[in-house]
Amino acid sequence: MKKVLFGFALIIASLTFGQKVKLKDDIALVDGKEYIKVVEDKAVKHNFKLMTLEGKNIGYVKYTYYQDSKAVEKTNPEGYVSYFEVVSSDLNTSYFETFSSIKEVVKILYNSDILDKDSNINSTELEALSKKIGFEFSRRRENSY
Repeated sequence: MKKVLFGFALIIASLTFGQKVKLKDDIALVDGKEYIKVVEDKAVKHNFKLMTLEGKNIGYVKYTYYQDSKAVEKTNPEGYVSYFEVVSSDLNTSYFETFSSIKEVVKILYNSDILDKDSNINSTELEALSKKIGFEFSRRRENSY
């Protein structure tokens, strides 16, 4: 289990290595350049709306957690497992899941060329990213306890 998590962390780290992301006034800056808007959803704690700089909705980041007896450790006595799920703006299509922060989600999107130069979603790249990262947390959640 720990080896799987470590391997998953290495994959994420390799996808996101090198870029510096800052969130300032709802704008995600990657290496100092404006990339997308990341607006916290005021109705749902720790959830974010993803938008182009022009304000077009492109996705939503849902924070999810559950308890798993297999995740109980000294540092996590309740066995909580938390992750972000990146979904379409209409909330009907799930693209991928990651345990990272919202800044790491931005890095993943940036490094995967999800947006073209006109801020349109590159569905081919998004589909490839979805297959690369996948839905490990949902699969584990189904088998928890």
